[in-house]
Amino acid sequence: MAAGEAILNRANIPTFPYPDTAARAFNYMWQYSYNLRGLYETPSIAEESAAWTPDRQLVDRVIQRSRGEGRTILTEFESKQVGNLRRVGNPPAEAIGRPRATSLGGACFSLPKAKASKARPRYTRPMSVLFRCVPAIAIFIALACAAHAEDPHFAVLISANAEWQVVKPLFPGAAIQKSPYGEYFFADVEHERVLFFHGGWGKVAAAGSTQYVIDHFRPARLINLGTCGGVEGRIKRFDVVAVEKVVIYDIAEAMGDSNEAIAEYSTTLPLPTSFPVPVVKATMYSADRDLTAAGLRELDASYQPVVVDWESGAIAWVAHKNGTPLLILRGVTDLVSPVKAEAEGNLQLFQDNTLRVMQTLLSGLPKWLATWR
Repeated sequence: MAAGEAILNRANIPTFPYPDTAARAFNYMWQYSYNLRGLYETPSIAEESAAWTPDRQLVDRVIQRSRGEGRTILTEFESKQVGNLRRVGNPPAEAIGRPRATSLGGACFSLPKAKASKARPRYTRPMSVLFRCVPAIAIFIALACAAHAEDPHFAVLISANAEWQVVKPLFPGAAIQKSPYGEYFFADVEHERVLFFHGGWGKVAAAGSTQYVIDHFRPARLINLGTCGGVEGRIKRFDVVAVEKVVIYDIAEAMGDSNEAIAEYSTTLPLPTSFPVPVVKATMYSADRDLTAAGLRELDASYQPVVVDWESGAIAWVAHKNGTPLLILRGVTDLVSPVKAEAEGNLQLFQDNTLRVMQTLLSGLPKWLATWR
């Protein structure tokens, strides 16, 4: 769908998120076009012929009489007489009932009530324009419906490169596409069409890619699957965490209170009422940094973290701002204690454990899709 929108936009063809928005925009377009034609429309004096000759003396008498009476506005009867000089298309003056005042000059009249007629009524111009627009409006609505009928109910966000390298081979038949942030594809998970999107690591990529997915794919729900570090003695390696709150803690405010800034970027996430697989509910502490033993000792002075990661805080904040429900599920790949961080300087450990964590999360995904709708 995003690729189709991009093609239409490059051709300067607008796209809309909902069919009613497309119909409303089209309505504005024809109203604007109609009004613009009216502003530029100037009746011209028709050429004289054997069939029609303007009564200029009558018009001169009407205007002189109006001026002689100190009037600057013609009556409706008089304005129709003047309008006949320009063949504006008004009904004959004799068909006019009680005179009503109109603007002098006869260039812009409201149609009067004419004598009753049994002839088939003629539609006014706005109605005829609308009828001519009906097929185009129908096309607009059809295109909008077709464009968004494929919007996925679920979008799964994957952040780290090591995590994506595990996910992609599990769907060998998927058609891989590219975005400004990374690759993505659609796959059927238990008869559910799901978007899998590689958003990139770190807060900047996580925030940007989350907004990109919301804007371009409009999922009803977001799920973030990934890895995290855990604090030894507070959680076990390979535990799956269902995040109920995220705190971005690497904010240092020198001009004010850092706690206020951290609170501004903290997000509470409603969790499903029941869990289809065993999980640990916890607050995720998020920052653009790996947690080391020294970092844990510093962090323990303000918080008592159980799990930490890089991207959850940004993803949660953007999803909350857009009103999009979000579920964050992350598995613990490595543990940190006040004296040692087992993955520090050991990338292979992280990669090996990421394989197990991501396989576990993806095996449980169908159950989460069925539970969290």
